[in-house]
Amino acid sequence: MVSLSKVRHNPQNMKTLGRGFPDTLKLFQMPASRFWYVGMYLKGRKFVRKSTRCERFADAREFASEWYEERVTERRNHKETGGLSFNSYALKSMETRKREMRRGNIVPLMITEDQRKLDKDILPVMGEISVTKVDYNLVDNFIDQLITEKELSASSLKKYVILIRQVLKSVCEHVFLTAVRKSHTPQNP
Repeated sequence: MVSLSKVRHNPQNMKTLGRGFPDTLKLFQMPASRFWYVGMYLKGRKFVRKSTRCERFADAREFASEWYEERVTERRNHKETGGLSFNSYALKSMETRKREMRRGNIVPLMITEDQRKLDKDILPVMGEISVTKVDYNLVDNFIDQLITEKELSASSLKKYVILIRQVLKSVCEHVFLTAVRKSHTPQNP
């Protein structure tokens, strides 16, 4: 028997954007929403999707075109900046959390749950984005997407926000330590 939530969140009416765009870039609808969604595979295996918040196909197509261009630009910038992606700091943050677990400050179940949230929900959406682009609107849109797709409780949504905040805290710590190292490096005359 197929669960109702699976039926409500199965993509329907999939369309490509046409000439000039990859075939993996799709616009589709889901029974649980009145809006069109855009999605594509990143790095060959992660299917990332986002609500266009558009009911008309023409508006959704325009949104999808801009969204695709942003992903391409982010990928280029990530290669140029070398590791400023949300994903790279999420890895650093989880390593820190694992050290805290080994010290007995965190239970292993918390680490498992946090890693699941990262892998399944957060990184497919935010992983390739530069941490310099993460702002209130991005996180708010992500939380809104979770509400639309998963109908999570306020308590569960708060756990996602806390996890994102922990990753951003890792960014601040890393940037601070890098600045301290640079300020204490002897200058050549």
